[in-house]
Amino acid sequence: MADTNSSPTVQQTSDSSANTINQSFINRFNDSIKLVNDQFVIVQSQLPKDTTQDELVKLNQIIAQSNSDLQQQLSLANKNNIAESDNSIVIADNLQTAESEMQGTTIQTRAIFHEGSNYVHTYWWGKRVGVSRTTIRKVGSATAGGVGALAGVLYFIPAPQVKAAGAAIQAAAGILGFGLAHFPGGVVFNTTPNYLGSQIWAVQFQ
Repeated sequence: MADTNSSPTVQQTSDSSANTINQSFINRFNDSIKLVNDQFVIVQSQLPKDTTQDELVKLNQIIAQSNSDLQQQLSLANKNNIAESDNSIVIADNLQTAESEMQGTTIQTRAIFHEGSNYVHTYWWGKRVGVSRTTIRKVGSATAGGVGALAGVLYFIPAPQVKAAGAAIQAAAGILGFGLAHFPGGVVFNTTPNYLGSQIWAVQFQ
């Protein structure tokens, strides 16, 4: 599986108000969740022995959101552009990109900016989203044109999430210190199942 916090990380979170999902929570339960028939499920026998009821409630809520989100993505996806493992799934512009991200080989040298690719790597805790340079540059003007225009640019994002995804992309660009119109390369970042609050972390250039 691709690293959820691929190194080197340029910046961390953009939403300091409430980290509803943080890396320690992900690490604590990562081995307890599997992807079965395109649904994330909890393997009860692999839960930490000291798991609390509150943690279990939160875990179930996150997984329910991720499963709903994943079904929306799969309903729109080209089935030929999907790669799966036992704990995550990648939907991309093409199969080569999907397989490369699944294998963790999409991060390139940072000496030169790259065009990058559009993809969504979905885990039980949320997703790692890749956005190409061309797409990022279109997001700013598309946002001004309304949700319909933005949906046309972010064609790989389910329609109900397009507005929130656009905000997350703008936040990621801001963390890296560039405006959308002249963004120098593709970007990749982690986010929550439904881009909740535009919460993002592990922001990098592709």
